[in-house]
Amino acid sequence: MATAEDLRAEFTEFMRANNVKFTIHNEADNIVRLEFAARPSKGKGADTTVLVDFDERGDEADSVHFVAWEFASCTEANYAQVLVKLNDYNRKYRWCKFWMKKTDNGGVITADADAKLVPGSSGLEVTGMAFTVSDIVEDVIIDLGDLVDAGGSGPSMDDILALLKMLADRS
Repeated sequence: MATAEDLRAEFTEFMRANNVKFTIHNEADNIVRLEFAARPSKGKGADTTVLVDFDERGDEADSVHFVAWEFASCTEANYAQVLVKLNDYNRKYRWCKFWMKKTDNGGVITADADAKLVPGSSGLEVTGMAFTVSDIVEDVIIDLGDLVDAGGSGPSMDDILALLKMLADRS
């Protein structure tokens, strides 16, 4: 088996070798941040950010978590309509799930996905999955259109760590 650090190193080495830009968001927690520019082929398009978190399980790390944290927000007036659409996306994109957190002004939308890994394959596999999550999130932003405001400053480190703890507690 491999450690989370081993999996992250394999992933980042693959990305460096293929000139994919990334940021080590939190080395201690093995979180990598990928920023994707809007794809011109999608017309309007939207920039996306995907956090890649290699799960911590000592010498037996074998999974990775992808999060597009609060990538869009909606007003209270659009909340119900957006929620219905998110449920449709959850049926359409079976392994990438969407959820919305209620706020004082409406809601914020997050997408996340999990995958099992085999050591020695995390470079290509994780890169491909991160690109897929970004592509799906961009499709959702485009489809939601004027119902949402996409973008924002992105999550703070405290927000990310709180989210990861919440997701770990759920599993």
